[in-house]
Amino acid sequence: MASRNAPGNRADDGAEDFESAVKEHSAALKLQSALLPAHDRRLAETHMMIALALDWVSTNKPDAETAGAAPAPAPSALAATSHSSALEHMQAAKTVLELRLAQCSAGSTPDDIAEVKNLKEVMVELDEKVRRLRVSTPLIG
Repeated sequence: MASRNAPGNRADDGAEDFESAVKEHSAALKLQSALLPAHDRRLAETHMMIALALDWVSTNKPDAETAGAAPAPAPSALAATSHSSALEHMQAAKTVLELRLAQCSAGSTPDDIAEVKNLKEVMVELDEKVRRLRVSTPLIG
């Protein structure tokens, strides 16, 4: 049996792995959402992992020029909606962080103060990622 990642296999392009990542992280998010409070940073992290994988799927095309590779397949159903879904997951991550910020802002311990500072920095980075994703062009055909 040939290795899944042997040269010339379609898994080499990485798209299948990113699509699998979206499915696996989405399943994890469903469980986390049922078990964790809405302000838990792990929810934001999972939303970001999904968003990054969706962004990759929407902007990367399999390399049909690879020696011995089959022609590039048509974009998957996931690729067709992944750009807007990536934005939705980034916004969801920001919402989680905003809830966490509100919770930590109510505290006055050194840990709360440090986390507020960290959350504000992370949110600035997240806002920049959202801005870049909004101006990027998804792969179409």
